[in-house]
Amino acid sequence: IKGLEPLINLETLDLGQNRIIRIQGLESLMKLKDLWLADNLIPEKILYQLGGIDSGGCANDPIKFVQYCLVNL
Repeated sequence: IKGLEPLINLETLDLGQNRIIRIQGLESLMKLKDLWLADNLIPEKILYQLGGIDSGGCANDPIKFVQYCLVNL
């Protein structure tokens, strides 16, 4: 996901239904509280490792997704 770098105060991000296959580009979103990822192509294994998503498609721990992006730059 490109272009999110300047949005350092972003708290909610809805990426649902975008055919996303990889988690990347979230490293600057340290204030993220809600991350919606429903109906994408992200491998279940990765979602599970990052705390999973609830039945509505919201990440259980959005900061884990941000930290994953920091480690995998």
